[in-house]
Amino acid sequence: GGLPQEAFVLVDKSTRCARTGVALSNTKVERGTTREEVLTFTAGRRLENLKRTVITFKKIGWVMTKVSQDTTPLGTFDAQEEPHVFALPPREVPSFALACGDYKTKLIYECDGQTTPLFTEELTFTIQ
Repeated sequence: GGLPQEAFVLVDKSTRCARTGVALSNTKVERGTTREEVLTFTAGRRLENLKRTVITFKKIGWVMTKVSQDTTPLGTFDAQEEPHVFALPPREVPSFALACGDYKTKLIYECDGQTTPLFTEELTFTIQ
């Protein structure tokens, strides 16, 4: 046992349809759906004001162009052996045809008292 070594480790990320509860793909996204994402992570030390920033880029022509940036405050989490589970607010995928295309997102997890991000990841997905 004992506390995790790392300050923050993203153990699992699952996404489901808010309407049906069915698990959804993170690489192929359907227009007009409402997605609920649940994060499971460990905290090796107290994470003060943990937040997640999502920067989204859309491929327009040959160029990835920034289309949005939003930050979700997750709260403060104490160090513990058991993973924390956090349900993010539901997100609606636009239903209009212009939303279709190839996207890249950069996810940044940060907390107070640390100058560098705890964790970053980049994902690509397609809205169909």
